Amino acid sequence: MHRSALALLLTAERKLKDEQEERWRAYLILRDVAKNAAKTKLGRQAADLAMHCLAGINERFERQDEIRRSERELFALLRR
Repeated sequence: MHRSALALLLTAERKLKDEQEERWRAYLILRDVAKNAAKTKLGRQAADLAMHCLAGINERFERQDEIRRSERELFALLRR
């Protein structure tokens, strides 16, 4: 592989990882809003958006166990 191709691949990989970290941070913020707003419309909207954040995280992000636990937690919040 040429150096330029390798550099492009590494750059794309770093960008993906950064995007995944941003999604995870957004999830954490939305989860907290969902917990604090509980049964309100805002709480349900935050939980829904948090689920979308989790769904957009690639399995290569290496947080699959955390993501599954988080999904269960959000389902529980939405059922209240």
